[in-house]
Amino acid sequence: MRAFRIIGVATTVVMALSGWAADAPMQVVFVPFDTPTLFVLATGDQGLAYTILELPTQGVLVGIPPYLTYIPRAGFSGTDWVHYLVQTDQGQWDLGTVQLVVFSPGATMSPFVFTSEAELGWSGPTFALDSYRFVFGVQARFTYFEQALRATWTDAGFTSFVGTTRVALDGSWPSPWRLPITLTLDFDPTGPTFRSWNVDARTTIAGVTWAYTFYSPSGFLFVVTENVDEIVTALALGQIADPLREEFADHGYTLSPGASVSPSGGGWELTSGAWIFRIVEGDGTLTVYLEGTYATFQVQGALGPIAFDSRTTFVHLTPTFGEQKLTLRGPWICEGCPTNWELNFAQTKAGFDHLSLLIKDVEIPCPGCGAIQTFFDIEVTFTVDEKKLEPSLRVSSGFVACVRPLVALATPETGFGLSGFDLYGIEIKCELASGYILRLATSFNPLQDSSVTGYAQFFELWQLEGPVVPCCGNPGRFQLSAYFGRESGSLFGLGMGNIILYFPVSREVLVNVGLKLGEVDPGDPAKTWILAVGSKGLF
Repeated sequence: MRAFRIIGVATTVVMALSGWAADAPMQVVFVPFDTPTLFVLATGDQGLAYTILELPTQGVLVGIPPYLTYIPRAGFSGTDWVHYLVQTDQGQWDLGTVQLVVFSPGATMSPFVFTSEAELGWSGPTFALDSYRFVFGVQARFTYFEQALRATWTDAGFTSFVGTTRVALDGSWPSPWRLPITLTLDFDPTGPTFRSWNVDARTTIAGVTWAYTFYSPSGFLFVVTENVDEIVTALALGQIADPLREEFADHGYTLSPGASVSPSGGGWELTSGAWIFRIVEGDGTLTVYLEGTYATFQVQGALGPIAFDSRTTFVHLTPTFGEQKLTLRGPWICEGCPTNWELNFAQTKAGFDHLSLLIKDVEIPCPGCGAIQTFFDIEVTFTVDEKKLEPSLRVSSGFVACVRPLVALATPETGFGLSGFDLYGIEIKCELASGYILRLATSFNPLQDSSVTGYAQFFELWQLEGPVVPCCGNPGRFQLSAYFGRESGSLFGLGMGNIILYFPVSREVLVNVGLKLGEVDPGDPAKTWILAVGSKGLF
């Protein structure tokens, strides 16, 4: 699934990126009367796939997720809703809700709104409480600004306190304009010190969104405690292991295809685009720090049928260039054909990072096939070190079946060309009636198991997911997964089962339950199941 621009009353909106652990919060957006209002589904360059499950009924959305603008219907005041799905390449997902509170004429203040999230995890056979997380927030709109506070408690203690202030500057020359500015301060409660602070300002002029974001971290990001030996071995060879990429993705940083690592000061320096990370080895752990400060200019819009998204990043509060990312997408040159294309380019201070071209929905003629249609997709990615080819084939006849061979192309040590071809896996994905999706994925290469199934210990995945009958206008969703190991002693090699269910209690409250059974923790073979229970609510 790939991104496209929402204009008017589109029924489904999708943007596909890569790899971060899905996290879709419930949030409230205050909308002044008859005023288009910008909001963000998620912050940061997180690499997620967004699908709008339910569009607002009293207005329209414009933009490319996660950056959207809500335009209320003329004269409307009251409450509107957006429900959306967040997904990763590995099948992780979450459901999110945006409550759009549209003020009545002349109103400038709102009542206080309270938000809450809860997550608890147990494991067996002892039914031990492994982890918990509680998030409490309060938000309100005052005459000239909006204020939100959010506190987080986990099994490690009081871990986060975040304050967010939003103001909007308005003007009428040369035409009416509105510039929302957001200041976010992330405190470390144990200090108390700043973890980070950032300023975000964005506006829409002539249908084009202009944005400026400044981000200043304190340095420390996170600690890695799992798969440390595998990660260190790869770092010593100048490589980035999949578990380390997943750790970065879990904390909101999707490493670019051209990311590199080198020894530095008793540890390692990892460069991904404009981002520079420092990794230090401890006693069975790795500590990751983010170096420097960053400012990003972003421009999104469309020129005729071609949509564009340009990001330029500068470092250290100077005009020092860090990274340029450019995404272009649009229809193919043939008039009336369903083919689309998408081009992604990235250039860093060190030089070329990556270039990828996706050509999607190339219809293969089939005289006499009746209602059966066959489409071909292909994506080619170039980096300094490798070339990657990702073809896929889809057959549509009342349902859509997609066959995607997973291919790696080897390049010679010197010169240009190909020195090998590796079919390391295959994925079959069927989109059934009523929104149900069946996915079968198999890895042929043990070194690629984690990139195919999401787990290094499993080589095959069978998965079924789809909607739950909605309650009170709020959609739900389920996912059933079966993972198979190469050397498992169980029937058919079944190693682990995973059940996830999200069901709404009301528009304001969503409850989720997840259960893993089998080989749930490679580091602890005695652990046979993991139960997770959570909820999100607006009050």
